[in-house]
Amino acid sequence: MIIEHPGKKDIPKLRALWQETFSDTDAFLDLFFTQIFAPERALAVKEGETLLAALYWFDCLCGKDPYAYIYAVATKKEYRGKGHCRALMTKLHEEMENCGKCTVLVPADEELRKFYARLGYKDFG
Repeated sequence: MIIEHPGKKDIPKLRALWQETFSDTDAFLDLFFTQIFAPERALAVKEGETLLAALYWFDCLCGKDPYAYIYAVATKKEYRGKGHCRALMTKLHEEMENCGKCTVLVPADEELRKFYARLGYKDFG
């Protein structure tokens, strides 16, 4: 398992994972991957050429404090429950700690809230 910043060459696989996980339109994905996607603000878990999981973030401020707002965390269905998301989040936390940022996210449902709580996330604001 390798965790790295995905490159532009990974966009088709990232897009397929996004489509498998979320219900966004092709038009939205076209916009995201041409205008918003930045490899330096994304992480992916790979095994060989297979993309297993990915996440993205925006840099933001809360007052004067820098944060990374995490979104679109996704794991391929057949790889869920095997620790790939946990490993991805651990790598993200290491990177953000190295640049002095905290992380925030908004879980989509109660199950995800419980999952992220096990990773140390707390309700905020």
